[in-house]
Amino acid sequence: MSKILLAGQNGIIGSFLYDTLKDNEEIKGIGKGQLDVPNYTDIDLSNIKEVEKFVKSTDRFDVLIFLVGLTHAKGKNQNYPVFKKGVYFIQFIYRLYFNSIAN
Repeated sequence: MSKILLAGQNGIIGSFLYDTLKDNEEIKGIGKGQLDVPNYTDIDLSNIKEVEKFVKSTDRFDVLIFLVGLTHAKGKNQNYPVFKKGVYFIQFIYRLYFNSIAN
């Protein structure tokens, strides 16, 4: 069983993937907005304090699936720099997480 961090679990593709994998994999989901499923965290990826807190409280994972995007109502009136900031924070999670397990 793989431990998966699923970023964007509350989206269309993320929720489908979660439903497909949940019985055979250990999934920790993150996204923006509330979701009533186990092991899900509502997190603003543009907030460095929230990201640091998440990384420090999360166990090691084997796979990162990144499905975050500005689509539908969430992306309305947003621009590319906002999306790019979200990508930056996923990279930050990755670096912070792997630096913490290397020490």
